[in-house]
Amino acid sequence: AAQLTVTYDAPAGGYAGVFASTVEFAASSSTTVQIVGFLGTAMPITSGVHADVGINYAAFGGALRDYNYGEVYVGASSGEYSARVHYSPDYFGVSEGSLYSAFDVTHAMSDRVALLGHVGLLLPVKHGGAASARRLLDGRAGVGFDFAGFNLQIAWVTTNAVRGSYPIDNRQRADTFAISVLRPF
Repeated sequence: AAQLTVTYDAPAGGYAGVFASTVEFAASSSTTVQIVGFLGTAMPITSGVHADVGINYAAFGGALRDYNYGEVYVGASSGEYSARVHYSPDYFGVSEGSLYSAFDVTHAMSDRVALLGHVGLLLPVKHGGAASARRLLDGRAGVGFDFAGFNLQIAWVTTNAVRGSYPIDNRQRADTFAISVLRPF
């Protein structure tokens, strides 16, 4: 997938941005675009601990507009650790809510090298009926390298269920390697 993220971080803690990616869905034979706009603020709670609260909205192109959804989230971070909980009342347009919890770690091995870790859990939330069996566990383990103003990340990403959890193309693998290049400015 081709992806681009642009974020503005204000000195007082506010931030806003947009993420764009190509995506393939099982409901469509072609590649379309996903755009996620986000807005939030990070604030100190105590020395070394910060809270994060915000909103985002994911929109899909073409005939896949029914998958659009919004989320609110709250999180906390301290040093190399961060955790966040997201809530969506209409996740991927299925008229069912969801909670997504994430825990991330970035452990510096040197000034230019860091180990990266992520574990996430998606749980359905009942809306007047029985919740579906859409439970998803995802993970990421990798290493990041800083060089010449860029950050290169190589990571193994995995999930316990591809089919039924997301409306993605059924040919997708449950685990793979991902390479990312980031350029902060």
